[in-house]
Amino acid sequence: MTAAARFSSRARIIATIAVAMSAIIMVAAVVAYRARSRQQWFASIQDDPLKVLEAVSQGRLSSEEGYQAMMQALRNRIYRRLDEYFALPPGAPREQYLDRLIEEMQSRRREVQTRAATRPAIAQTVRQLEQRAGPDRARRMQTMMEQVPPQRRAQLAEMAAAVMKRRLSRGLAPLPQTPADAQGR
Repeated sequence: MTAAARFSSRARIIATIAVAMSAIIMVAAVVAYRARSRQQWFASIQDDPLKVLEAVSQGRLSSEEGYQAMMQALRNRIYRRLDEYFALPPGAPREQYLDRLIEEMQSRRREVQTRAATRPAIAQTVRQLEQRAGPDRARRMQTMMEQVPPQRRAQLAEMAAAVMKRRLSRGLAPLPQTPADAQGR
């Protein structure tokens, strides 16, 4: 084999490897782009339980992903509310904050019930998430609370007591403790 033939053969091998590597890099880039797009989409819905419910009911998220997103959204919301509440001086400013919080909670509950009533898929997703929370709820809540730092647990207990006291002072029923309580069972 002549030097020119060996060079030509090597050039073909190198060109084939280069094409294969280019294809692999392009596929990896597409996969990375899709993963990043999904992460951005997931981050955009994660703090909105209603969007998470819709994503689960549409099959865009699995039930497990939806549950985890709901738990993360709940933790984020609770921590933000704790920070806001305890940044206020005791007395009227905290009571006003609790009043806004209670109104927001009631509004969100009505919104979920309205969507569930008008969209059967969301109603089914809500039922599935409630059933999932059923038997293991106490254990999961305990596990979740064990992951919360002691200072946050103390703040949470204090604020929960303040919310209950404020609800009662406004003539509202106490918050339900379980899904069965929420349904009046």
